Amino acid sequence: MGIGYQHGAKLYSLRAIATSEVRLDLWGYSRQVEVVWDAGLLCGGVVRSARAMFAVAGGIAMAGVSHINLTTYHPGLAADVQVFWTPCDFLGLGLYGFADINRGKSFCGMLFAVQLIR
Repeated sequence: MGIGYQHGAKLYSLRAIATSEVRLDLWGYSRQVEVVWDAGLLCGGVVRSARAMFAVAGGIAMAGVSHINLTTYHPGLAADVQVFWTPCDFLGLGLYGFADINRGKSFCGMLFAVQLIR
């Protein structure tokens, strides 16, 4: 989940991301699932056209790693890339890529996303 503010070609955003392992337990093997997350402040640039938007941002984040009954916290560097098709003035459909580099467990991912534009 994130919220952003665009001023000219600059983008300021606040985000919270959580990821978890997905396990198919076909052979009866199971273990505790590890969850990693971050909350960060990012700043970057954005390029818009009449029907598209491309943005790149980086910043600082606090990452957490939860495994079994232990959660550890790590400062990290956050990054994201957004590519959206904007068919109308209030809606965008596209890809949102994210990453967090930290000492606990770095992670990255990509989402298909819907963007509400004001």
